[in-house]
Amino acid sequence: MLVDSESGKILAAIDTESTFTPAALIFLSPGCSTTSLCMLNGRPNGYTGTGSLYGTWSSVYRYATGDKIGTFRYNGLDWTHNPYTTVNLTTPETITYIARR
Repeated sequence: MLVDSESGKILAAIDTESTFTPAALIFLSPGCSTTSLCMLNGRPNGYTGTGSLYGTWSSVYRYATGDKIGTFRYNGLDWTHNPYTTVNLTTPETITYIARR
């Protein structure tokens, strides 16, 4: 707690009962595993962890969710799939956002 010593008013406080777990996608340098989110566009782009990431992955012709629910954004739409789903795209796409949960 942060208390104003003159007025005795509480200025700020932290709820220690709540827990905060940072989430981050971690790039596999480069590569994919059976449990990672994976995009193929001539080279494998794999990510582990949870969270979301904006970027530009061009000419992606196949993607997979790995062991978590995965979301991929292309053509202005979000495509969310269950764990261990692989999608073969009929034409290569530019993916602009990915997420894992």
